Amino acid sequence: MFDTLRQMKNEGKTVILTTHKLKEVMATADRISVMRKGRMIHTIDRSETNERELARLMVGKEVAPERKASARTRDVRC
Repeated sequence: MFDTLRQMKNEGKTVILTTHKLKEVMATADRISVMRKGRMIHTIDRSETNERELARLMVGKEVAPERKASARTRDVRC
């Protein structure tokens, strides 16, 4: 799908992708608009932002980074 989106962009077409997957947004977008509760919050160039800032804009407050379970926690057996 992303190859097709890039091809359309290269042909001069405008592509609008609606998603909450920040890694995909950062990998494909030139400009990013954030909506929250049906309202436009902010539009920014991808080069001027990062996933943490986008998450803050989406939620309306700071979002704690995702913590991965340590090897000790994952391997616990009962």
